[in-house]
Amino acid sequence: MLFRDYSLDHLSDVINIDTQGKNCVFAFDLDDVIIQTDLENYDEKSIPIQKYVDVQFPKKLEELKIKYPRAHFIVVTKTPQAALTVKLAQMETKLQFKKEWFSDYLATEGDKGDCLKHYFNDKKLKPNHIVMIDDFAENLSSVCEYGTGNSIPVTTVQFMASIDNLMEYRRISEKQKDISALLTFSPKSEIYREQYDQLQRAIGFH
Repeated sequence: MLFRDYSLDHLSDVINIDTQGKNCVFAFDLDDVIIQTDLENYDEKSIPIQKYVDVQFPKKLEELKIKYPRAHFIVVTKTPQAALTVKLAQMETKLQFKKEWFSDYLATEGDKGDCLKHYFNDKKLKPNHIVMIDDFAENLSSVCEYGTGNSIPVTTVQFMASIDNLMEYRRISEKQKDISALLTFSPKSEIYREQYDQLQRAIGFH
């Protein structure tokens, strides 16, 4: 089941899990879901400063944990382990982020579905439901494929609140007029392709 939204406010509305989330796994992406680059303080010569995509994220995460007290909450991010370590340290210092908010942090440079498979095998965990919150369509698809192949229900939430920030960051960092980042949110065959084309024409990117 796929939901696409710009706000974490609606998570409780779209997620329906029995037994208070027993053996349910909430898997959050990190970049452009929990944090995003703070462009107001962006310095190309140093590690980008991060800020919460949603300033109320800590509160909303806590509300989810109260609603699903028996669920597992993890972070799954496509990044090298060294980069994840640096980001978490910065988040603790600058954002009052607490590592204990999540039970595990998985860094992968490959398929997120495969990453979860190995994680569950290592932990000897058999989830009865996976909720994946990510901005990239391909990550959500890979987790759905894993769930389907293992008879595990999967709810995917495509979180798009950071899309404008992501496009601006890529424009600045890559020094080119490129909004192709928009296509990462949805396969070209879907309706967002039309929005992408319209935005290209409106801004004058060809």
